[in-house]
Amino acid sequence: MDNTPKNIKINQITLIITILLGLMVLLLFGFTGIVTVGQVVLVQSIFLLLIFLQFFRLNGLHRKELEIRELEGLKQCRNILRVWRHDFLNDLQMLLTLVQMKKYFRQMEYIKEITEKIHETGKILSIRDVSLALFLVNQYQEFETKNIDLKIIVESDLSKITADGRFCRQLFEIIFGLVEKHPKEEGECLLIISDMHEGVKVYFSFPGNAEEFDFARADLLKKKITQFGSFDLSFEEDEVTLQLLFSEQK
Repeated sequence: MDNTPKNIKINQITLIITILLGLMVLLLFGFTGIVTVGQVVLVQSIFLLLIFLQFFRLNGLHRKELEIRELEGLKQCRNILRVWRHDFLNDLQMLLTLVQMKKYFRQMEYIKEITEKIHETGKILSIRDVSLALFLVNQYQEFETKNIDLKIIVESDLSKITADGRFCRQLFEIIFGLVEKHPKEEGECLLIISDMHEGVKVYFSFPGNAEEFDFARADLLKKKITQFGSFDLSFEEDEVTLQLLFSEQK
């Protein structure tokens, strides 16, 4: 597990504390006059050195975080391209079989199915944040390998919201984690991301029930979304529905 984001926060807090302590010591020495000017300069030099070192470490942590995100993006791209290559060869083989069997009507249906799938993937890739778009495509492919039926409908590029792509990805990781608990349930998982007049709405439904539902994960999701919008959870017959509404950025 990568602790870089946590280390960045700790380093930022430490940096602020160091700066405040330095200012307090400077004021204390200035008002009391209990030390010489040389000693004040020495103490302040030590604080400045500590501040510089913390700035240097913070910069290094930010670079490390960017490298990790880039590496993760490359891995996702590789996985996506590998699955696309596999699907492409399977589609060609299927079309060749249909041609040999002279099932021309089925050929047209199959080509239409492929075209719709490509069109849906294109909509996902239209999301403003590339890393988030790649994550959703990769998640869709992972669910396919686990025989979980996931349909993603994207009608927004998420440009209306203030939350960044990394935060949104964390939300979707929590959401998809809820599904992992019911991988053998029959039924479709449906994710709809759409623009609304007041912001962006994320609708997600999947097979499940209140008895087996992970309420702790849902509470975490609710806590995260509160700063950007609202959260709603409901249960119907063997189906769980989540609705997240992101308020539009001003």
